Amino acid sequence: MPRANNPRGAGTARNNEQAEIWLKESRGRLHVEKFLKNREMTREARRRKWRWLRHVVWVLAAKVLLILLILAGVAIFFGSGAGNPLIHGFCR
Repeated sequence: MPRANNPRGAGTARNNEQAEIWLKESRGRLHVEKFLKNREMTREARRRKWRWLRHVVWVLAAKVLLILLILAGVAIFFGSGAGNPLIHGFCR
C-alpha cells in the first residue's frame, strides 16, 4: 500500500526497511570516522589541554594556600589568648 507522504511513489515495506537500515549504518560509519578523526591529538589540542591543567593546578594551590592561612590565623587568634572571652562565653 503506497504512503501518501512518500514523494518517490509506492515502495515495498522491505525496500523501506532496507533503506532505513542503510541510513542508520551510514550514519554510524560517519560517526565513527568523525570520532577517529577527532581523536588525533593535534599540537593546538595538546596546548589547550596543558593550559587547562596548569590552570586547575594553580587554582587548587591558591585555594589550599588560603585555607592554610585561615587555619593559621584561627590558631594564632585562639593561641594568643585573644579568643578566650569567646571560649568562656560559650562554655558557661
